[in-house]
Amino acid sequence: MKREKPVVLLADDDKNITKALKIRLTNAGFEVITANDGDSAIAAFDKALPDVVLLDVDMPGTDGFAVCEHIRSDIGDPNIPVVFMTGADAGIIRNYLEQLSETVGGSGEVTKPYDPTELTTKLWNAVNHPQSRNKPGDSALPS
Repeated sequence: MKREKPVVLLADDDKNITKALKIRLTNAGFEVITANDGDSAIAAFDKALPDVVLLDVDMPGTDGFAVCEHIRSDIGDPNIPVVFMTGADAGIIRNYLEQLSETVGGSGEVTKPYDPTELTTKLWNAVNHPQSRNKPGDSALPS
């Protein structure tokens, strides 16, 4: 059954970011399901099977990379695109986000503060171009 609107699972521990992004993504034509930590994101994913996932990297408990690994596992879905976000100012996560995303099967990444147009475009592209989705071990991310 085809959905009227694509569903995005938005997981971020900053409730202000979650609220702002939910409004923006809803206005951009998505149905938005939110979670504020990794364990809630996994539960929401398993229940809703969204069309695309937008994950904060650094969340309490289960981090975004572990959530993505769950999505890519046998009990998840290896074909649903996962876009990572981080607000890390420096360090290994920000400097190597693309490689870390690729390692766990991410479909792209955005850094905070994010460009709203770039973010919504990236999510729409992920939903509309399934052939460009990364799987673990792929050598290139979609442009």
